[in-house]
Amino acid sequence: MSEQVGLSVSAQFLEQLQKLPVKVHKKVLAFIDKFREDPKAASINYESLGMCKDDRVHSVRFGDDYRGIVVSERAGKEHLLVYVDHHDKAYRWAENKVFDVHPTLGSLQIVDVSEANAAVGAAPTVKVEPEYKGAFGHLQDDVLVALGLPSLLIPSVRQVGGEKDFDLLAPHLPEEVRDPLRWIVLGGSLGEAQELYQQSPEPPKNAEDFKAALDQPDSKRRFVRIRSATELESLLTGPLAKWRVFLHPDQEALVHPKTGYNGPVRVLGGAGTGKTVVAMHRARALAQGLEESAQRVLFTTFSKALAADIQHNLKVLYGGQDPQNIEVVHLHSWAAKYLKTVGINFAIATPVDSQRLWTDDALGIYWDGRFSEAFCKDEWAEVVQAQDIRDEQAYLRASRKGRGGPRLRKADREALWKVFAAYRRALEDAGKMEYADLVRQARKHIESNPGTLPYTSVIVDEAQDFSAEDLKLVRAIVPKGANDLFLVGDAHQRIYGKEVTLSSCGIDIRGRGRRLRVNYRTTHEIRQYAVARLEGVEVDDLDGERDDLKGYTSLLSGPHPTVQWFAHGEDERTAVVARIKELLSDDVAPATVCVAAPTNQLLDEVYKAALADAGIPTLRIKGQDSVPMGKGVRLCTMHRAKGLEFPHVLVAGLGDTRFPHPIDDELHDDPRSVKQHEDHQRRLLFVSTTRARDTLWVSGWGRRQLL
Repeated sequence: MSEQVGLSVSAQFLEQLQKLPVKVHKKVLAFIDKFREDPKAASINYESLGMCKDDRVHSVRFGDDYRGIVVSERAGKEHLLVYVDHHDKAYRWAENKVFDVHPTLGSLQIVDVSEANAAVGAAPTVKVEPEYKGAFGHLQDDVLVALGLPSLLIPSVRQVGGEKDFDLLAPHLPEEVRDPLRWIVLGGSLGEAQELYQQSPEPPKNAEDFKAALDQPDSKRRFVRIRSATELESLLTGPLAKWRVFLHPDQEALVHPKTGYNGPVRVLGGAGTGKTVVAMHRARALAQGLEESAQRVLFTTFSKALAADIQHNLKVLYGGQDPQNIEVVHLHSWAAKYLKTVGINFAIATPVDSQRLWTDDALGIYWDGRFSEAFCKDEWAEVVQAQDIRDEQAYLRASRKGRGGPRLRKADREALWKVFAAYRRALEDAGKMEYADLVRQARKHIESNPGTLPYTSVIVDEAQDFSAEDLKLVRAIVPKGANDLFLVGDAHQRIYGKEVTLSSCGIDIRGRGRRLRVNYRTTHEIRQYAVARLEGVEVDDLDGERDDLKGYTSLLSGPHPTVQWFAHGEDERTAVVARIKELLSDDVAPATVCVAAPTNQLLDEVYKAALADAGIPTLRIKGQDSVPMGKGVRLCTMHRAKGLEFPHVLVAGLGDTRFPHPIDDELHDDPRSVKQHEDHQRRLLFVSTTRARDTLWVSGWGRRQLL
């Protein structure tokens, strides 16, 4: 039997196929194996298309009405299935397309000069000085090509006068050149663009070698190799989310490093850069490399809701099958299950339990009121529990770095310790423990019984929200070694917990810090607005150094966010309902719209009620619950919005004391505490606004701050 030819399909082919009738799917699946056996078999109708600019373009028949567009390398060994549609539409799509291996990057690119010229021809007229040569006038043609631009598109790029022109042209540029050119058009230097976005590729040895080009990371953004009809069918099962199949080169390099990792890896990235996607693909890659059936990869998160979402998405990644050898669990749930497994009994103090013990046994007896109840509880959580302090002398010596607030004298600490000691005794007498105690006890048991767990690797999502005790437990779960820990996070999105350094928790990432910069979720306009909310906010890199969002860019463009401010709440409520009605009248599905507000009370008593009065169904996303299915506009707090994504987001109810939330009274006079509080509120606004994919609405009433 002759050797089968190579066949890859493009992302655009898969997207287009999903829009067509099921009968076409069946014909395509039947075609795959036949074509790989013999592309020129009579039943396939493999025909050259003479009207096309690229003479390597052919058509294949999927029944009487539909045609597939196939691009074949001249040697005939590799083929690309790039489009499918009704025959006339398919031919029109292919007519002006050119498929070339880029001379510098080696990636396989799809270019349509006519579409690019039409896009820039419709650009707004930009008044410039006579000597102005356009946004890229300072760059020679060979420099533009070296950045990844196809030479055919040089005239189109030369017409770009500014950001608005570029936004029109961007959809017609290969992704690998879109990022560096956007950086330059926004004012960045050529050197910065090269440093941030280029991978130091090797030029192709043969411009006709499709196989080598398809192995280049940039090509994997838009092509995937298909070895059988079964493989294609698995891609078509369930929702065709691009993240299942196509990875950015930066993501691919993290998921499949050339030499593996010789220790813990930390991946940073702004909202929408695909950190969780990378973590899921990395988990699958590690699971596929396990040598024994009993071995496991542990994927852990900060919240139960996120764990449920990841469990669902891993199933999607596995084509509808339950993931093999990957255990997804909220870390505190894992610790509780572990202690039960080893026979250690415990009971977690509920919020009601804790408040009763604070009131009846600690503050109510031993406190003189010099600081507020909130301050005492924070001191307990952030100093005493965080450092596992068990006696007064240790507390008198304890570091309070980062706590802010009033400076504590020795007498203050002695008075506070009486309260803390009483609260600890009350917990023990009641047979209760806090989650910090639970996590600590699990870690100590593991350290006393090494080598008893089945995990070879631990993946951590939202690492910025983990406490020091949480991270110490993560370190204890898996032995130190190659590919042991893979942590993803972004301190710009830290809305729970405090700054913790990985190294202080025994996690050494030296030489293994990585970064993602491309935002796939939000448009350039929404990202720009959200990032501006963080102006002046100092952010760490999870290991004691400062971090920033340099190079953080978006692939998509869209309308600017709408910011509306009102004198009264009734006016804002009316405007929010009107905006949602406007979206729904444009055939937007209610489930793609989310209203995020500062408090549950606002959601239930204001927006849910107002939408109900307007006859608009709603669904509440609460607490640790997973996102509900069904029709209805989604409602959630700004905190609960974390980890979610919606095409249309309304962040509403801001202003006065609703948002930003007021700082505790005793912290008003401490500049450090005021700054910490304001930074936290800014991060919360950043998180909630970056949940939007296509449109963002921000509104409030009364006194306006941080906006």
